Amino acid sequence: MYNVALILPEPKHAASVDRSELTHQMVSDIYTWFPFQKHQQCGECRNLVLIDRWNSKENGQFEEKADLFPLKIPKQFDGCSIKYGLFINSSRTWELEWFLVGMVFDSMNVAHLFETHDHDFIFARSFADVNTFDAENIYNLTELSSYKKSFPHIFYNLRMYIPCPKKNCGNFYKVFAPGVWLLFFTSCFLLAVITSLIQRTRKSEHFNSLTYSLYCTWAVVNSVAVPQMPTTNKLRLFFFMWVCYCLTMSTVFQSFFTSFLIEPGTEEQINTIVELLNRD
Repeated sequence: MYNVALILPEPKHAASVDRSELTHQMVSDIYTWFPFQKHQQCGECRNLVLIDRWNSKENGQFEEKADLFPLKIPKQFDGCSIKYGLFINSSRTWELEWFLVGMVFDSMNVAHLFETHDHDFIFARSFADVNTFDAENIYNLTELSSYKKSFPHIFYNLRMYIPCPKKNCGNFYKVFAPGVWLLFFTSCFLLAVITSLIQRTRKSEHFNSLTYSLYCTWAVVNSVAVPQMPTTNKLRLFFFMWVCYCLTMSTVFQSFFTSFLIEPGTEEQINTIVELLNRD
């Protein structure tokens, strides 16, 4: 929108008081235009208005001494449309500015026009609109000084205190997975049952009860000597296999459990706001 004054010079002849001679005077008519003078004119230049006249009489003067650049923007626009563009360079954008622009346009009775585009296309489209005079305003432009940019209305700082992750407790059952522990105790019970069944058929005084067999099996697990050694070859073979199995499990358990006690690690660190809100 341009606020201009058009000066049109025109020579005129004026007679003297006694009408004895004619004098030449330079007269300039000053015209301007009012883009919102009539209803639904909406910035169109329909006619020129003579606002003042300057003549060269007495060293030159204005006849009406009017304001050559009066206020031409009304407070109410009668529903005229104003286009504006948008460029968003961040996903963390609050639509406060759009809310304020909408309130201002509604109070001035302006029909604001805006087309939504995706983020990859909106930057080029906004500048194309401005360069072809399709958009009168452009908002949220950064790093470009040749265009008028909007200024943020609110600044705020957010500081969050996130608790440090707690150290994991040094519980021994976390060394193995629950399925491994279940398989291990099931093997202990099955070996005690098989041992008692083998010795019961031979009418032996030892290992013939389930309680005694389970006691000897658990003693091997804890690396403790059993009260009575197996007497038959079949039972010795079962015990030898069980001793090898318990030796392997104990070695792995002690290695992992020792490192687990020295450096138990920490719980999962909170990384996002959603995780912080979901924590108890």
